[in-house]
Amino acid sequence: MKNDPYTRELKKRYGTMMTDFPDITRNEVDAIADFLIQYEAQRRY
Repeated sequence: MKNDPYTRELKKRYGTMMTDFPDITRNEVDAIADFLIQYEAQRRY
């Protein structure tokens, strides 16, 4: 994790860092993105 001013400010603001997901695959990330795109498209109607 970078220790630049932006990262330090996020840590200070939220108090914790997001848990990493070392075993997540590219296909799983794509599936999550597809779900969010579909969800947002349905909300618009």
